[in-house]
Amino acid sequence: MTVSLVGRSLFGLAIAIGAGAMMATSAQASLIYPTSATGSSSFGGYPDLDAIDTGANKFITDWASGSQGAGSFLNLSFAAPETFTSVFLTDRTTSGAGNGGFVGGLFDYTTRASLQAYNSTFTTPIGAAVIFSKPVPGSTSSFTDFQFTQALSGLSGQYLRYTVLATNGVNPGLADIEFGVTTVPEPMSLSVLGVGLLGLGFVRHRKHG
Repeated sequence: MTVSLVGRSLFGLAIAIGAGAMMATSAQASLIYPTSATGSSSFGGYPDLDAIDTGANKFITDWASGSQGAGSFLNLSFAAPETFTSVFLTDRTTSGAGNGGFVGGLFDYTTRASLQAYNSTFTTPIGAAVIFSKPVPGSTSSFTDFQFTQALSGLSGQYLRYTVLATNGVNPGLADIEFGVTTVPEPMSLSVLGVGLLGLGFVRHRKHG
């Protein structure tokens, strides 16, 4: 028996689509925000949620702790457990004046911090903390001077605590915090199409055999 030219073509196309579906399952990186943020304290007019706001002014609206200094922390919750690959931080950009406009003061800049996974009530740490240092900017002409990316390895969970370990002042905080996570796209539609074409190729093979 011989397979028709159309059958061969359909079979080849199905194999190609199946291979594409397998390739589509490879991990891809994306940035996400926590769904909620609760600080250990907050200075008046500098609320916790300003650390995770997503508007046009997200880099110039700060969460600031309420004169707590080192030891200030922000509890962060996510919609589902995640495997974190990086954290993208923007330190306080309004230190020295009112919230909502770039100032560029370094009075409350955080120089050392940690991220720790917790259980849902933030009473039990899970795994090891990731501790990192942040260099003080050489110039402060833009909010980009306050941004810092830290690679994360072995950190996963649904609940994280960001803790200030060392700071220039008593009101440390954040303008923004985002996380890099690993996601796998759904290849189902490609797989279904590939199986369908294989079936069609088999039918044509039987008819022409």
